Amino acid sequence: MRWTLRGRLRLILGLTGACLGALALLDVAMERQVEHQLVTIEQSYLPLSELGPAVESQLGTLRHALQDAVAAEDAEELAATAARRDRLLAELDHAPPVVDPAALRTTRALLVTWYEHARAVSEGLLSGGLGEQGVTRVAAMQAEQARLGRAVRDTFSLDRRKLTAAFEATRHARTTAFDVRLSVHIALLLGVALLSIGIGRRAVRSLHDLTEGFSRLGRGDFDDPVQVSGEDELSEIAQQANRMAAELRELDAGLREKQRELEHANSELEAFSYSVSHDLRAPLRAIDGFSQALLEDLGDRLDATGGHHLTRVRAGAQRMGQLIDDLLALSRVTRAGVKRESVDLSALSALVVAELERAHPERKVAVTIAEGLRASGDARMLRIVLDNLLGNAWKFTARTAAPRIEVGGDGRELFVRDNGAGFDMAFAGKLFAPFQRLHSTEEFAGTGIGLATVQRIIHRHGGTVRADSAPGQGATFRFTLPSAEEPK
Repeated sequence: MRWTLRGRLRLILGLTGACLGALALLDVAMERQVEHQLVTIEQSYLPLSELGPAVESQLGTLRHALQDAVAAEDAEELAATAARRDRLLAELDHAPPVVDPAALRTTRALLVTWYEHARAVSEGLLSGGLGEQGVTRVAAMQAEQARLGRAVRDTFSLDRRKLTAAFEATRHARTTAFDVRLSVHIALLLGVALLSIGIGRRAVRSLHDLTEGFSRLGRGDFDDPVQVSGEDELSEIAQQANRMAAELRELDAGLREKQRELEHANSELEAFSYSVSHDLRAPLRAIDGFSQALLEDLGDRLDATGGHHLTRVRAGAQRMGQLIDDLLALSRVTRAGVKRESVDLSALSALVVAELERAHPERKVAVTIAEGLRASGDARMLRIVLDNLLGNAWKFTARTAAPRIEVGGDGRELFVRDNGAGFDMAFAGKLFAPFQRLHSTEEFAGTGIGLATVQRIIHRHGGTVRADSAPGQGATFRFTLPSAEEPK
């Protein structure tokens, strides 16, 4: 039979419910037993405490009725006492079963005998005297009255020993019920606990095996299958994990093959890029050099149009050379390793600005650099980031009346802000793509590689870069880097 985890849980719940039901039935049975004992006490002994005084009271009433009839010399009233006697006899006949039947019959017979003697004495007194046997008849009546009184007390008195025994039986029944309930509770709890512990240990062991198996899968070890004993839901999960591991193993093999092919293709592409760049430089230098020679040696023989064409040829060759240099720089940034260290970005920014001021002494730009800007990264690569961002800010503020550049930061996010030409955010998606420019070369020189290089360096440091701008309102480039306190 297949015991699933769900089936085990249902078994525990079913046993728990059955145990609770059994305990409820046991409680009902025990309570009924105790209730029966109490009802027995109520029906057997309490009526005696009420019936005895009632019978004695009615006997006294009957005796006083006989005396009153004699005192009043009323024969009719004397005859009426028979009805009182009959009512008392009827009450004795309907006494509860707890009264001893033999004692009850004796009491009834003594009542009849006493009444006959008392009636005879009363009738004698009404007729004028008791005669010579009066004293004997009165003595006999009194003797019967005494015997009747003792019989009533004996018949309807409480037997304290029996009452004590009944209460003791009730107490014992309560104690027994409590002990039985407690024992059954403990036994059922232990049974359910042991069963739960057994099922729980099995489930914990299976979960431990699953955890270790998934840890191996997480480390990329797809060859060692997940082993879970049993045939429950956890074993099904293990089987599914093993099937997934087999699929991942095949995918991993395919990815490794693709990676080798990609590395080979990248290697060939890098070699091709270097070869093309190297081979293109010589013709470009020749074009630039010969164009310059023509302008210098034959410039006086050329008309204005010819000179202009040669100037444009030289500018195109120089721009192509710059573009090749930028492409090589981007390729080197992609291939180079990141050597992390704590970098003082404030000092590095000041160094870049100083070089821009030396290169363009005619420019008067208000530059503000916040103090204490530090980050963890490759100092050489971060210098390239600041070269491009500050170089762009310097370039795009060239036509601004009062140019301002600000370098600052807030936590892990740093920014370079200017009040230059700005750009339309509708074209922001093109900013960091190679060769994409938002301004013409006639407005601002450039190759469109700088921001692509910035994004690649920031991404290699695990950060992000974005821009906010509006036409004519400057631009703000924000980027994130690991702080100098973060682990490298």
